[in-house]
Amino acid sequence: MKKTSKPQPQIALKDASADLSRGRASENPVIVGIGTSAGGLGALEEFFVHLPVSPNIAFVIVQHLDPTHKSIMPELLQRSTLMKVTEASNRMKVKPNNVYVIPPNRDLSMLHG
Repeated sequence: MKKTSKPQPQIALKDASADLSRGRASENPVIVGIGTSAGGLGALEEFFVHLPVSPNIAFVIVQHLDPTHKSIMPELLQRSTLMKVTEASNRMKVKPNNVYVIPPNRDLSMLHG
């Protein structure tokens, strides 16, 4: 009996520079996810301070946070960028030129694109 192998998952990449240069509809923004450890605030600040004012990208920050304390990460990151920095919440629409920060003690999923 001949074994047939299942097709392997593949990554499909495309050049996003055309999408970024002409802008994309707010319903389907380019989303960049950034993960950091608990000590990553300095690296995040350094990253955001060097970005253009309106990069036409949405940023989602997932940082290891103490689950028992209220996070002030949005306020701290807001000092480093002119983009709006918001704590992510359920059913929030993702828009370009915004930064979304995961709340403490939560998992984050992106749905519908």
